[in-house]
Amino acid sequence: MKLFSSIKILHLSLYTSILLFTLNGCSSQPNIPNYRGYTFDALVDGVPVVELKDQKKIPSLQDYVRDVRWQTSKPISGYVNVAISPNKHSGFVGNNAYVEDIEIVLLSNAHIKTYSALSTDNSVRINGGAAVTAVNVMNQKKLPTGEYVIRLKIHGSKNWDRKEIYTYVRAK
Repeated sequence: MKLFSSIKILHLSLYTSILLFTLNGCSSQPNIPNYRGYTFDALVDGVPVVELKDQKKIPSLQDYVRDVRWQTSKPISGYVNVAISPNKHSGFVGNNAYVEDIEIVLLSNAHIKTYSALSTDNSVRINGGAAVTAVNVMNQKKLPTGEYVIRLKIHGSKNWDRKEIYTYVRAK
């Protein structure tokens, strides 16, 4: 009787392994890091966003607490005009993706004129309603010369994703 149950368990394990292998092979989702910006392409100020090969080579990112995986392919002029487009991994976020949020993190000593405002965050709910937070809103259309991280968050019909993009605004 013990031999029979061992064989049964072996068959069950084998069937489970085959099933998982088959499901993994049939999955429409490639093996990409989730929520790290791989599911969409972006342009900032008309400049393509490309993968950042080595964050350690950029001194201003050493004290930045988040994992920056992207950079603009060249310096930008300072206008934060963002355009997104789908790519081969966009099935993760689904259709009709839109930019929900753009945050700018200053890495250098530039001065940006801002004013305080209230903003709602639909991803955080308090008693069923969106959380309200204080934010600083830019009071100018163009960023001054310096280094920045642009945090770009998108939402689609299935999920969301984000890119943390290192960029440098060049002098005029």
